[in-house]
Amino acid sequence: MPGPAPTMGCTAPDPVEEPQKWLQRDITVENLTPEQQTMFGLRKYFVRLPVGYDHTKPYPVVFYGPGCGASNVESTPMMDQIKNDAIHVFLLQKSNCFSTGSTNGVVSPEVPYFTQALDQVQGKYCTDSKRVFVSGYSSGAWLSNMLACALGPRIRAIGTAAGGLTKATTDLFKCDTMGTPAAGILYSGEKDTENPADRLDANGNQIGVMGARDRLIKSNGCDPA
Repeated sequence: MPGPAPTMGCTAPDPVEEPQKWLQRDITVENLTPEQQTMFGLRKYFVRLPVGYDHTKPYPVVFYGPGCGASNVESTPMMDQIKNDAIHVFLLQKSNCFSTGSTNGVVSPEVPYFTQALDQVQGKYCTDSKRVFVSGYSSGAWLSNMLACALGPRIRAIGTAAGGLTKATTDLFKCDTMGTPAAGILYSGEKDTENPADRLDANGNQIGVMGARDRLIKSNGCDPA
């Protein structure tokens, strides 16, 4: 089994930050359209280091996106699972929900936001670039599916609950073909009427959990059966 792929943060100065505490990071997102810059340019995310963080050890990084309405960092289902085995990053939307639609060939502002946050985390902390994970609920699940589509080579796997993936995003990043091999585990409630597993857009395209699942299966070259 191949070893870890240390990032630049493994040779950067030790940040000497308090573990198990959410630390806010403010960023100005680049590579946005002028309209996006006005609406989404100023963002923030939060980092939580494990107890005993070793600046010479490449850690996995787990990103989490909450559902609509989150206004600050909050407890996540991942915290009990991560314990002290990974660096935890909490993503926060600019408006009520993450902007996960891609229209007229314009990339969602969440893609450069996440890319910049990932670059900063990997540049400041000692992480393993082969073990980047993204998880989310509802709006955060839509975000996770979109990021796996747009940035599959940089994301090892996603875990989502109640999300989907638009046809426009799939077409924009051409992620229904081989080349974006993120793995995934996707959950959906049988009685979920807001984000049903079997969901069609106005043109009859599958954009629910089943559509996001099928996209992952195809991009990984797996047998849909």
